[in-house]
Amino acid sequence: LQGLSCPTSSHCWVGGVQLPADSGGSPQTPMAIDLSTLQGVLASTNDGGQTWQEAPLPADLTNSVVTSVSCPTATTCLALAWQESPSQPAQVVLLSYSS
Repeated sequence: LQGLSCPTSSHCWVGGVQLPADSGGSPQTPMAIDLSTLQGVLASTNDGGQTWQEAPLPADLTNSVVTSVSCPTATTCLALAWQESPSQPAQVVLLSYSS
């Protein structure tokens, strides 16, 4: 997880990245992470963390990491996603969610 924002005591948003399944390496041997396998994740809860719903990211944000989340109100959140692509330089994308 890379970022968490809770505009109320029951409503929170969290962002991060889903890493590929562990290939069986030991805790003492770090696993090399292929950037092309990263998938950004953004999720929210309305019940204080009892349940979480994943928010859809734009389809063109494959190979991304949600690096930060800020929710100034319970209905508006902003998130930053860092994206790596073999065909273009790394970029940062601003996402906006309203409900």
